This record gives sequence, structure tokens and C-alpha cells, in this order.
Amino acid sequence: RDLTRYFRLHRGHSRRESPAQSTALRERNAPATEIGDLAARSAALGHIGLVYLNTGHPDSAQEYLRKALATAEEAGDRQSTLILAVNLGLALMRSADHAQSIASYRYALEVAREIGAGHNATIAVGNMGEIYRYEGDFERARTCALHALRVGAELGDLLMVADQFSNLGAIAEAKDNTAEAQHLFERAIELARQLNAPYYLCDWLHRLARLHLETNQPTEADRLNAEALKIAEEQEQRDVQVSASLLSIRLRVRDNSLDRHTAIKSLRQAMQEWNEPHEVAALLDAVRELDPGDEEARITAAEIYRTLYERAPSIEYRRAYHRLTGKLLPLGPPLPELPDWIAAEGGADLENLLQRIDRSAQKPRAV
Repeated sequence: RDLTRYFRLHRGHSRRESPAQSTALRERNAPATEIGDLAARSAALGHIGLVYLNTGHPDSAQEYLRKALATAEEAGDRQSTLILAVNLGLALMRSADHAQSIASYRYALEVAREIGAGHNATIAVGNMGEIYRYEGDFERARTCALHALRVGAELGDLLMVADQFSNLGAIAEAKDNTAEAQHLFERAIELARQLNAPYYLCDWLHRLARLHLETNQPTEADRLNAEALKIAEEQEQRDVQVSASLLSIRLRVRDNSLDRHTAIKSLRQAMQEWNEPHEVAALLDAVRELDPGDEEARITAAEIYRTLYERAPSIEYRRAYHRLTGKLLPLGPPLPELPDWIAAEGGADLENLLQRIDRSAQKPRAV
């Protein structure tokens, strides 16, 4: 029943089921939502909510997850309450209601501490950290990531450790600490390969490729990005497919294996398939990079970024708008504070933590 890890936000969305599959799952669970058994009703409502969440309908997911959460509370089922509060937090993240998402995660943390569910609590903290990072609150994002990294290492959850390596790498990248970012993404990739986690691996390979391009290592960037794109296509990881394809075009133009006119034509044709607002903005942004005189592409991309930022004040959208217009959008409303017991860990030392993780990995195991 603990599905929270697999429904977390990580730039892209989880693999979506077909409309027919999602309809069948909802219909299969609908009768259970009407019966008197509170536990069964909560489970059915929660499952329908997850189906909506996994098929890209976060608002409908919220409706069912709220009902499931209230029913679990009525039944006194604290474990289900915890899981549902985490999943509701994710649905709210997907709807860009970040303040309410953090409130749901904070409630989940209270329940987790009450029943001693450290693993689920750490998932909630990690997800909160992603919200703070998304909006550019790097101090609190780092505090959350370091907490989740420490606990993940103590629990022996290598996927959680890898995930927090990547989160810390993304924070370092956003703060222009390229060397630290590269080191952390390299560690995340090593674990992803070890764990055979391709869904995560493709994203981290692409991010590392971007960092290598920034440090003027285009050959290595191309190698990493090509692997990322191949895996993303196999895993149907759409966001990575789009971003890695754009980077591939940039690299091909850079080494003169693709002329600018053909590249621009390819980017405009791609909008027929990649037509979500953030995808169109990225494509037009790439067109404007190749043709600085294309004012229509610049203005349209900037307007899309502004609209997206008004809905969810992402630091990436804010920076993109500033790059295209020279103007800074206003900061979003302040996010809720961290719980005191997490905020107190803000001074945790990453290097010492990495050394502890390495020492633990080197300890001989009993046969």
C-alpha cells in the first residue's frame, strides 16, 4: 500500500496509463467506496485518487484523496492516514498549490512521528525539499535533502540516498557550484545503475550532460546525453525526452553536424508533438537562441514563462523570463516554515555525511 515513493514529483510525471485502463480501474473500485467498512472505503477512494494522479488529473486526485484521508481518520487508521496525507501532498504539488502541499506533508510528519514511521516521514521531508528548491528557497531545500539523505543512509535505502544526491546536485547547480553538482550527480548515477533504476537514471545522466557542456566538455556531454535520451524514450520519460532532444540539437549545431536553419525547422515541427505550455516555451526559447533576431519566438516564450510562473513560481521560469526580457518577475508568496526539528538540522555538513556514507558502504557484511 505504500506507493508514495513512486508518485513523487521529479521534474517529469510518472508513466501514464491509457484512458481505458484508468476508467476500468476506477469502475472496479467504485463499489467499495459505497460500503460501510471504513477501511475498505478509504482504500478504494485512495486507489482511485492515485489512478487520477498517475494519469495526469491532479485536481480529481485531490477530491478522492481528501475523501480517503477523512475516512481513514474516521476509522482511526493512522498508517493509512499517513500514506494518504503524503499522496495528497503530491497531488497538491502537481496542482502547483505549494503552500497547501507543504501543510499536508507537515500533517503527515506529525502522524509519522506519532506512530514511528521514519521511512514515510523521510519521503515527506524529501518532497517538501523539492517544493522549496522549485521556488528557489535553496537553504530550506538543502536542509530537507540533507535530512532525507542522512535517514536514507541509516535505513539502508539506496534509492532514497541516490535521490537526495540528485536533489543536492540540483541545488548546487542552481547556485552555480558546478564542481559539487557534478560530483553529486555522478554519485546518484552510480547508485541508479547499481539499483537498475532507469526512470531516475535518464534524468540524472541528462543533468550531468548539461553540466559537462557548461564546463566546455561537449564530447562527454554528448555521450551522456545520448544515453539519457535513449533510456528516456524506452521509459516514456517525456520531460527528459524533450530536454535531452533540445540539448542534442544544440550539440549538433555546435559541432557543425547540423545547420541552424534545419535545427530551427526541427524545433518548430516538434511543437506538433510537444505541445504542453512548458514544452512550447522551451522549444521557442531554443529557436530564439539559434536565431537571436526572432522576436516573435522571444516574446511568445517569455509570455508563456510568465503565465507558468504566475501559476507556480518556479525559479527556472523566473530566470528564463529574465533572460528573455531583462525584467524580474516578483517573488511568489512565502512558503510555510519547516518544522522546528528539521530546521534545527540546517547546519548539517554534507562532506562529513558523504564520508559517513562511504565508510558504511565499505564495512564488511556478515555472511
